[in-house]
Amino acid sequence: MGIVHKPNLNMYWSTDDLYWTPIFSKTMSRDRFKVILKFLHFNNNNDPNLILNDPNRDRLHKVRPFVNMIRERCRKVYSPGQHLSVDESLVLFKDRLHFCQYIKTKRARFGIKVYELTTADGITLDFLAYCGTGMYDDDKNSTMPLSQRIPIELMGPFLNKGHIVFTDNYYTSPSLASYLLSKKTYICGTICANRKHYSKEILNDQLAKGTAVFYKTRNEDNKMLACKYRATKDKSGNKQKVVYMLSTYHNPVMVETGKSDKMVTYSNHQWSSHTMCIWVVLTG
Repeated sequence: MGIVHKPNLNMYWSTDDLYWTPIFSKTMSRDRFKVILKFLHFNNNNDPNLILNDPNRDRLHKVRPFVNMIRERCRKVYSPGQHLSVDESLVLFKDRLHFCQYIKTKRARFGIKVYELTTADGITLDFLAYCGTGMYDDDKNSTMPLSQRIPIELMGPFLNKGHIVFTDNYYTSPSLASYLLSKKTYICGTICANRKHYSKEILNDQLAKGTAVFYKTRNEDNKMLACKYRATKDKSGNKQKVVYMLSTYHNPVMVETGKSDKMVTYSNHQWSSHTMCIWVVLTG
């Protein structure tokens, strides 16, 4: 049914020449399918640990065993390469649901937000469905901010293996970078300029179009590289388009990409005592 789309459920068993698809009736009768669909259940409501009228209960408790089974299989069935990525996506859903999200920048716009850990090839290794209470496996990282806790939860089975995780500015922070470094895991991503412990000196550098500046930490045990890059084209109103980055893996080197944009210049500075080292490719 995910491949063959029809207007309503009964049409999958229709014998009309216009709608007939024999694979469905050969596999299962319509009434049998509807009975299974009606009584399909994934959790035990009589479990003494499951209090159905508790407002703080897991909002996905009805399907939690099934979701956990899928997550476990995703983590074990595939051996990823070095490069991983953490980001969020939206699963289309327009029915009534307390934690349904609206994100106008997503293709689906309405649906269930899912935080995903994927490989460079787009293969999902783990995911967390946003549902508020009960979203995490345990509360050991409950004191961490949400933007830091999510990648740590997803990266749990893949720590201490030398992976590089790529993130956007919602997740990237020096504190997250320090934690991952302590677990022999690297991070690279864009970052908000006002993040706590991010280099303040780099904010004052005035850059020409298409140039970048790098700041690195003096602490060799906690190497980090901060980067500020100004795009070759400004925003509307002549506002500068500036990108900030943070990495614990790369070196401050600009290289040719093969595109029509020229290689930009850079300068190298010393940053205060934080962490990181990175290889960066920047173009317009």
